[in-house]
Amino acid sequence: MILRHLPKGTTKTTPEEVAVIEYWINTYPRKMFNYKSSFEMSLTG
Repeated sequence: MILRHLPKGTTKTTPEEVAVIEYWINTYPRKMFNYKSSFEMSLTG
């Protein structure tokens, strides 16, 4: 999923860019979780 934002071979990324991508991945709804995000699943146990 990270390659959607950072193409292979990208070397110059800031911690802020990584944090934004990390947030997007954790809040992205997934079919396997009944369209809840992994963040929502971690809150509900």
